[in-house]
Amino acid sequence: MKQLLVLLFLALSINQTLAQKFAVIGDYGDAGSNELAVANLVKSWNPDFIITVGDNNYENGEASTIDQNIGQYYHEYIKPYLGNTSLYGNGSPDVNRFFPIPGNHDWDSDLVNPENGLDPYLDYFTLPDDNDERYYDFVWGDVHFFMIDSDSREPDGNTQASVQALWIKNKMETSTTKWKVAVLHHAPYSSSGSTNELQWPFKTWGADVVLAGHKHNYERLLVDDLVYFVDGLGGKSRQSFNTPRTESIVRYKDDYGAMLVDATFGYINFSFYNTSSTMIDSYEITDPTPVELAYFTGTLNGNKIDLHWRTETEVNNYGFDIERSKDDADWLTIGFVEGHGNSNSPRQYSFSDSEVEQSAKYFYRLKQIDNDGTYDYSGVVNVDVDLPNNFYLSQNYPNPFNPETRIDFSLPEKQQVSLGVYNTLGELVIELVNEEREAGSYSAMFDASNLSSGMYVYKLKTSEFAENKKMILLK
Repeated sequence: MKQLLVLLFLALSINQTLAQKFAVIGDYGDAGSNELAVANLVKSWNPDFIITVGDNNYENGEASTIDQNIGQYYHEYIKPYLGNTSLYGNGSPDVNRFFPIPGNHDWDSDLVNPENGLDPYLDYFTLPDDNDERYYDFVWGDVHFFMIDSDSREPDGNTQASVQALWIKNKMETSTTKWKVAVLHHAPYSSSGSTNELQWPFKTWGADVVLAGHKHNYERLLVDDLVYFVDGLGGKSRQSFNTPRTESIVRYKDDYGAMLVDATFGYINFSFYNTSSTMIDSYEITDPTPVELAYFTGTLNGNKIDLHWRTETEVNNYGFDIERSKDDADWLTIGFVEGHGNSNSPRQYSFSDSEVEQSAKYFYRLKQIDNDGTYDYSGVVNVDVDLPNNFYLSQNYPNPFNPETRIDFSLPEKQQVSLGVYNTLGELVIELVNEEREAGSYSAMFDASNLSSGMYVYKLKTSEFAENKKMILLK
């Protein structure tokens, strides 16, 4: 399991200029003509990436069928692709573009050795591994995905009080990415039967939409002003509805299909198509917020905490109150930064909080105020004011990125430190840091606006420590 960085909060730099296009498929894991028709539909869209809502492999007790049921149709989106390249073709050449979650049938994929449970699925995919790949989150452009393992066999639980749910809650509440999408297999609400233990307070945590499957039909519901989709027509079979729930808005089961999603900073649109490319349903969420916040970050810098944020555009922006808390409940305004009023170009802001104590944790948020007095809050970020015990170099975040990404590192003692970015030929592209620094935790922002897409390597060096990591620039 990848060690989580506890000395810094998670800050997400996001691309505000390019639209993201992705597909959603569910309950498809049984090779056949229906699955092929759905795959052809999906690939006709040429999506940037694909997410699934589970049940990627239906052949219970047949771990060997995973490649037949998954790789046969979607190998070119998977990296690393571990399947049969001579039979199906090559995997994704640059970066993984296939993000599944487990379904109950994935958990059943090894009935010969049931104690292995999800192992065939985990062996087949290489996913973000904060939680051994069973549940994870990732950011692509303006969308932050929270991929949940909703099966009752999940070791970290599947109820609102579970370790998994608390992890997702914290991630969601501290995310500064524009759109937040929860993805799980078992549908919390469905006219074919709801899963009550998964009716988590997603809206309170910050979710904009919830995607699920398990029920082999399509449904759009509105529950407490939050949209829930059931997208389970990936090809396995079709299922009828019971008495429709009062929250049900659209229901469909006449053909198989998939969902196409377009997302920008200003809107996110969900459209479901059947295999004849007929649009069955379309729903759009728009953002009325006049100030587009690209990112909001904070770092421990010696005996102070530096806050940095950037806006992409501004309309009637009077400015920002900077608010601080020690418990994420009681907030105190500690400063004000004037806005730029109206702006169609990116604007950078910063604020330093020097009144901090050692061995304390601080939470920060921005109160963005319009000229007419209306206001909106940013996401919450937090910083632990403790000196690190070890050297540390984080994986850049987000990754893939375009055009900016953040690199965190920690020094347990005063050191001469260098942090550089290199191309695949080993040539230095840019030196982000080259100076003596005190013990502490630091961040460096890398802007690759003038570079071409591809793999880059960043290297942290001191007299006692050296480490390299790879990152992907995807324009």
